Amino acid sequence: MTLQRSMIVVERLILVCAGTITALMIVHVTTDVIAKNLFNRPLPGTITIVSNFYMPIITFLPLILVQHYDQHVSVDVLFDRLPAGMRRFLTGLAYLLATVAFGLMAYYGWLEAMSKFRIRAFISEYGIRFPIWPGYYLPAVGYALIAAYTLLQFLNSVLRLFRNTSSTS
Repeated sequence: MTLQRSMIVVERLILVCAGTITALMIVHVTTDVIAKNLFNRPLPGTITIVSNFYMPIITFLPLILVQHYDQHVSVDVLFDRLPAGMRRFLTGLAYLLATVAFGLMAYYGWLEAMSKFRIRAFISEYGIRFPIWPGYYLPAVGYALIAAYTLLQFLNSVLRLFRNTSSTS
């Protein structure tokens, strides 16, 4: 299976997951608002569940898609004026730096998640204990996915750099 086909599978899984969670969050929050305003009985844990589960899933898992579609904020005023070889080199360098940065965020996010797991972190709301430690793994997973993808992009850019070098000699 090629990288492109693998990415399509991953993309579809992430989109289905994020879309399903978004729909579930909408239903959950709407139900909470209705229960609170009509029956004066809000759903316990809505804020906790939204902020510790729904939002991290919607935020961190799709990061790899933002990278895949090159939708991060960028300023290309000078970059576009550079020679093609320099642009290829800087793009590869950017992929390498991004891999390191996202890898570090994944690593430290994982350490934080493990510490929350060890103490079985929870939030108490309406006398109910809601475990929140699982949500701490979501940033680590999202950053690990994007780090792996930027590493593949870096390796691909190095291969292209060598192909271009060997074809000109």
